[in-house]
Amino acid sequence: MNEFWAKGYSDPHMLNILVHVGFGTLGILVGLVQFARPKGDRLHRLAGRVFMACGGMVIATSLVGIASFNHDPFLMTLTVAAFYHGASGWRVLKIKETGPGATDHALSAGALAYCLGYVLYARVSGDPGWSAVTIYASLGAVGTVASYDLLRNIGGAEWLRRTWLCEHVYKTVGALGALVSAAVGNVFEDLGVVAQVGPSAIFLLLSLAFMLPARRVRH
Repeated sequence: MNEFWAKGYSDPHMLNILVHVGFGTLGILVGLVQFARPKGDRLHRLAGRVFMACGGMVIATSLVGIASFNHDPFLMTLTVAAFYHGASGWRVLKIKETGPGATDHALSAGALAYCLGYVLYARVSGDPGWSAVTIYASLGAVGTVASYDLLRNIGGAEWLRRTWLCEHVYKTVGALGALVSAAVGNVFEDLGVVAQVGPSAIFLLLSLAFMLPARRVRH
């Protein structure tokens, strides 16, 4: 802990970091527990709400860090990835019968706007943050999911009724993967791209593995 103060962080900055790390760690733990538990029961739904609340606090402290303490905006990108995947994965449970509404379109449009804005920022500043490979892969993942969410109405209500469970699995596992990537990349910064991309690749494979049985479920 003394290492942070040795870097010259002020007490407010340190408090923001502690809140950020605390809620991020709680979110990761809740997400990992979900893997080992039965799905769809009351505790599963409660844990999902706790996970989303943690994601909201993580993104809020990231915004405070960027605005007040010159926090690395790339970590904000991973936070946005985690929050968007989680929020969209949670929303699909609400809209599986009715289809996306204004809230969903606004969420997707906001995520796409962030991706485009960060690309513009990286081009103008010449510094995408950490590594170009990692940042553009993260932005591409968020942008792809957000674009799909905006376009899925083309398939009509029947499409969402058939795919909602796969969406929920892919997005929520992806949200957890983004949080883990941010944590590992921060703690093991010396490992560079391996620490940043490795966890995301592992959780992508996990999401695909969980989607295979989900495809056979019909609700």
